[in-house]
Order: sequence, then C-alpha cells, then structure tokens
Amino acid sequence: MATPDSAAAPAKRKKPGDGVAGSCDAASITPGASPRARYLWIELRSAGYSPEATAGVIGVLDYRSALAPMAISEDWSGYGIAQWPTDRWQSYNSWADEYGYNRWSPKRQVEWLIEEMAANPESFDSTAFATATDPAAASATFRQSFFPAPADPAALGDMASRARSWLSQLAGTALTEMDPALTNGIRVPCLPASGAVLDRCPDMPQAYQSSFKSFTGYTWTNLDSNAEMMSRCVYANFPYIQSQGTYAGHMPVWSQAIDFFMPYGCTYRNGHAVTRSKTDLLVGKRLARYLITNGDRFGLDYMIFQDHIRNPDEHPDENQWRQVSNWRRDNYNNGDCVNTHFDHLHASVYKGDGWAASTTPKPALNPDGKPW
Repeated sequence: MATPDSAAAPAKRKKPGDGVAGSCDAASITPGASPRARYLWIELRSAGYSPEATAGVIGVLDYRSALAPMAISEDWSGYGIAQWPTDRWQSYNSWADEYGYNRWSPKRQVEWLIEEMAANPESFDSTAFATATDPAAASATFRQSFFPAPADPAALGDMASRARSWLSQLAGTALTEMDPALTNGIRVPCLPASGAVLDRCPDMPQAYQSSFKSFTGYTWTNLDSNAEMMSRCVYANFPYIQSQGTYAGHMPVWSQAIDFFMPYGCTYRNGHAVTRSKTDLLVGKRLARYLITNGDRFGLDYMIFQDHIRNPDEHPDENQWRQVSNWRRDNYNNGDCVNTHFDHLHASVYKGDGWAASTTPKPALNPDGKPW
C-alpha cells in the first residue's frame, strides 16, 4: 500500500539558521512553480489572451510572487499571486468574503486577476493586450499598467526573461481544465526575486472561525498556540481543505489535535476503505509532507493518514509510516473508513508553552505573520 510519504530516514532537528532560503535566480523561472504556471496559462488563454500576452503576465507574477497565492511582501504592502497593494487586496477580500471563498485559493485569485484585467482601467487596454505577439513587451506593459511603481532596468529585464522562458515551456499546453487543487502544497526552494515571503500564516477570517465553532462546538481561539499556528498555516497553504475539526477525547486533548478533512470523503471498494477522490489523496500526501517539513514550527507530535501513523520527532524508528491496523485492535481501528483516516489527516501537537521553552529554535524562514 502506498504511504503518504515514502521517505523513511529520520528527520533531523533544525539548527539555528536552518530554513533560511536565498532568493530565486532573478532571471530564471521559479523552480517548482510549473503547476501554478500551467493553471494560470490555461485560465488566461481560455479568457482570450494570446500565448505571448499570457507569458508576459506569468513572467511578471513569477518574479513578484513565485506564482504563490499565499505570498506576502516583507513589508506587508503586497499580497497574493499578483502582490496586490493593500487597497486592491482589501477589495478582493471583500469579494471573497461575500461569497464565502478562501482568499488564498489560487482559483479565486486568478478569477479576480482576470476580472481586473478585463475591467479596462484607464491605463490598460485589455483588448489590445490580448493580441500581444512579444512576451517581453507584454511583460513590460502588464507590469507598468498594474504595478506602476518604478522598477529598475535589471528587474524589467528579469521579468522579460521569465516571460520568454514560460512561453517556451508552456506553448504546447492543452487548454483543458486543470484542478487548481493541484497547485496547493507546491514547495518552492527559494524566495521570489521581489523578496515576498511564501509561508506567512495570518489569522483566520472570522467567518472561518465561526464555522469551526459550529462544526466542533469549540472556539477556534482557544486552541493551543501550536495547534492554532498549524491551523492557520494549513488554511493559507491548502485552501482545498475546507474543513478542520476536533472533539472531546481527541488525542492528546481537543485543543492540541486537528483533523483536516478532504472534501470528497471516503468510501469502500472491494471491501476496503479508500479515499474517494484522487485529488484528495494527492493533496493529503502533500499536506503530510508539509507538516513534516514544518514540524519544528508547529511542535508536531504525530500524524495519522490512510491507516498509517508517523511520529517524526521522538524516536528515529517512528519517523516512518507504520500501518495502524497492523498493531491496533480496538474498536477505534475497526475498518471504518473514517476511523482509519481515509477521509482526513489527523495531526497532534505538543503543548505550546512547553515547546516554546525547548532549546530548538523556530525556523527563521517564513515568519508567522501578524493578524489582519
């Protein structure tokens, strides 16, 4: 049976300075960003923009955000895939909140971007831009129209270089619908050339906190500090996961454990529990890797997913996926697809104050952010 993560080598605890990434090569497309670029390519091309115009947009956004919906500038003046300035970001948030959308969703941010481009602001003729035949010129036009703050010639050249590279890489992409969830949890090994931070985890919107209360009976702000951090980060980095839960009796206690539910749940095939959706399974595996990678940040104790458990911290022999049903025989693991964790990933954390007192520092990369 495939496990959520095939790596079985013991995880090494981070040392001071670990986790600090340098900037991506300013003139080259961002490593690991291809799924996001493909999604944006398909959406812009389907909206009527030429390959060159589309590549121009992607080149600028890659430079600014690594095409990451959760990117936030170092000085908190730019947000999301387009690094929208505060006033435009607030307008987007109002729209997203009105419809109950997750503001970090790649689908919603791309929808908003295309709406902005089609709105024909005074300085941008979307009809003319749609027929662009030069990706470098298109990148310059798009940047100047939507982000008119001065840019040095080197930065303009780097955006143009990325636009040409993306055009070369994506020109043969079929314009078939792509699931935006396939862009969730993509790891980028460096920071955008603009200096934006990819993994800040701002506070939950009030609407989501209210839904958590309705679903669990518990107040989200009463979660342990480590669990709250984990909850915020998963909300921002995995908008595909729309529901988080806990309950009385959750291990070790309700406030130190979260169940991250997959949208399509689980079912039974040939007498065995399975995750119903292939996308759910893929996103769940990415979430597991994300939690392991950020285990020190969250004070991660253990996880269970797909009837497998992993404790990446305490014992080297437990930093591998072990099948729960091989050793647990009580009713909790009775073959039911929910009990065996085929519809959700369970994650437990150590108590926050005890973890904060440990000698292991939090990673310096991707600061926690600040409330809205």
